[in-house]
Amino acid sequence: LRESVNVERVYSVFAVDMVSSIFAETWTRMTRIGFYKRPYYAAKFTYCTRESLRARQSTIIPGITYDLRIAVPSDIPAVAVLCHGFAAEAEPFILTSEEAMKEATHLVNLKQLWVHTIKEGDQPTGIASIVAVTRESPTISAITKVFTNPDWRSRRCAERLVRKVTQILLKHKESVVLYVAHDNPAASKVYSRVGFVGLDKSMPHVDSWSEFGFDRNRVELGHW
Repeated sequence: LRESVNVERVYSVFAVDMVSSIFAETWTRMTRIGFYKRPYYAAKFTYCTRESLRARQSTIIPGITYDLRIAVPSDIPAVAVLCHGFAAEAEPFILTSEEAMKEATHLVNLKQLWVHTIKEGDQPTGIASIVAVTRESPTISAITKVFTNPDWRSRRCAERLVRKVTQILLKHKESVVLYVAHDNPAASKVYSRVGFVGLDKSMPHVDSWSEFGFDRNRVELGHW
């Protein structure tokens, strides 16, 4: 890697804890570019299979109607707001409003984004939650960018959407994977209720991952 790319392009490393830690220390010795000891992101890598999936009947909420579906172009402005909100909680990978609009457009045009629409009474229909599916192999799909509009939290919108997306993906995949931050116990409970394993006890192949960032005065910060 040192001989193949400019060192300014290596802005972080994300891997299983031991690997990311050793890489960061080794890269710093080779390049003299320091890294931040506090990880940008520290999370557990978990998975759900057909066997672990916890099916649940659709919830009926008095006065509220909702739909779970692939996002369409008319959703882009509302999706962009949620992409911006998601990034705002992922320092230093924050997005401007324009960048969030670009990301939303990209995800929607590639049909990689799902939305949980919601309507209460006579109010306009809005988007409560989003879920992206941006990484796939022949047997595995990865869920990313799970985010709920703060106005619709505590109504299990994210759980409902993650379960729906996971069910559909498992029709053709052996497993669905995602990362959940160690400091986000609420999300861990949501994913556990869906059927993602190892979040409340040790399980094989459920590992702790860390992302260490390199000195931002010396590198060009990118975006996953």
